[in-house]
Amino acid sequence: MKKINLKFMSMELLILIVISLAVGLGFSLYWGFTFNGMFSMAILAFILVNCVYWPFIGSIITDKMVAKTIKNKAHENGFDKYDSFSTDTEILLIDVENGKMAYVANQNPFEFQIVNPVNITEEKTGYVKCPLGGTNFVYFSFKYCGKKKKIGTFRSRNPYLLKSGEVMEAMSKADYYCEAIKASRDKAFAGA
Repeated sequence: MKKINLKFMSMELLILIVISLAVGLGFSLYWGFTFNGMFSMAILAFILVNCVYWPFIGSIITDKMVAKTIKNKAHENGFDKYDSFSTDTEILLIDVENGKMAYVANQNPFEFQIVNPVNITEEKTGYVKCPLGGTNFVYFSFKYCGKKKKIGTFRSRNPYLLKSGEVMEAMSKADYYCEAIKASRDKAFAGA
């Protein structure tokens, strides 16, 4: 399961550099800066464009790319009925009926990765312990082809009690996806 595509990230960075140069050049020409002023303005524009793009615009654009990839590729790969679990950076599709799984990541949005559930082991639910017995991160994890994958179902800056509604719901969701992965694997084994 490849989370990052270096070609996509390089293209994203190249586009940001071009936009920054255009903005820097535009402001420099408007205010009549020299070459050194243009260079400084381009660097400032690059910093500003990155400060706006990554936290606000980038995820909206990549989310749309991921949604389009899933829309175009899910049906053609036999994913008609599936459960999907999404985080801020990735989506996991689980088709229990046919014993299939797929994965699409925001930093690799054009690749619909088919995951063979037979290669998944050690699925479990867990949480990160905080002082005084709370947690700020609940997850389900598994090993795919020997590599551990951890997907969060709850994330917070502040610790929550383990018996709080948010944590209990996140644990229930993590258990559900672990069971769906097991069921998908069992179906894949039965079909093999």
